[in-house]
Amino acid sequence: MPFLHWAEKRFARALARQQLGFYRAVQNENPSLPKLDLYAQTLMRHPGYDAERARTLVRQTEDGVSWWPHDREPTFRDIVHYLAVTEYTKGEDHDGTHVVFKKIIDKLIPADL
Repeated sequence: MPFLHWAEKRFARALARQQLGFYRAVQNENPSLPKLDLYAQTLMRHPGYDAERARTLVRQTEDGVSWWPHDREPTFRDIVHYLAVTEYTKGEDHDGTHVVFKKIIDKLIPADL
């Protein structure tokens, strides 16, 4: 079981670092892009994500945060967290996670993105 926890943590860290790099590249290329469009463009750099799939994930994340106590737009942390859970649990031997991806992602992704 400890190996599984380590593997999950490693997965979340790698994904967060990758997405942060993509985010910075897209932001440098398009500094005036609105946040939700920036998030979608960033996701389109992730393997297997085209424009439609990226916009769907952004919309699903947006829907997910809209029921929280304070209605708000999703942050990049929210997007990466949703992506991590989605990507990790689609694996055939992953029925769920044993670590809290949010804690790992929040350490790597600045809150103001």
